[in-house]
Amino acid sequence: MNTLTLSASAPPLAIVDGIPTTDLSHIRQALDLANAVAAQVQATVFSAVLSGDANWEPARCLFGFTDEKTPFAMMVDRDAMIVSADDLPCRIIELGGMFFTTEQLTNIAAACTQKLHELVEGRSAQ
Repeated sequence: MNTLTLSASAPPLAIVDGIPTTDLSHIRQALDLANAVAAQVQATVFSAVLSGDANWEPARCLFGFTDEKTPFAMMVDRDAMIVSADDLPCRIIELGGMFFTTEQLTNIAAACTQKLHELVEGRSAQ
């Protein structure tokens, strides 16, 4: 977990995870980005609560930045997985990792088989 300590005394002006910094532009950028994403989280939670949908309580909030460095926040279902395509196979077979039902694994395998079939068919049509 990142920790930030601001100092009113002589340099360093901030210490992040034990690393001192005196670069005011980096400190300002970090504070601006943190405030921007915090505003998105606040708006997302506010909207979810006011929507009257009781499902907001067990949900999670995902926040981050787009490739263009635009902050975003969104509600994510409690049982949703956030995993890259490259990491998914490892997560499926990881000992003591994610639990999948037989039906879920069957659906994943069927989707993979269908996608591979489409890719092979596309190549053979070329």
